[in-house]
Amino acid sequence: MREATNRKDHKWCHRMSATISQPCETVLTIIGGHYRPMRHAAKIAAQHAQTSHLTVKKWLAELCSPNAETLVDLMAGNQAIELEILRLVAERRAARR
Repeated sequence: MREATNRKDHKWCHRMSATISQPCETVLTIIGGHYRPMRHAAKIAAQHAQTSHLTVKKWLAELCSPNAETLVDLMAGNQAIELEILRLVAERRAARR
């Protein structure tokens, strides 16, 4: 599970414990796979997610994961990320049937 070290951190970034959940790993893999190869990746992703580039640097380093609101903003700002997340949702839905 995720835990925040203080109220300010909780607002911007969910800290991940040693037992990171599979969805968080998958989301971070999607984000990193898309942005890491880019020059100025943190700044570009921060513009897409409407958040701080320092927050995105933590995502790219896999130190924390985006909260739901920020993830939705990122999906709205980047269609490739949106399609990957929706594919993940479709896979989960199919696995339940």
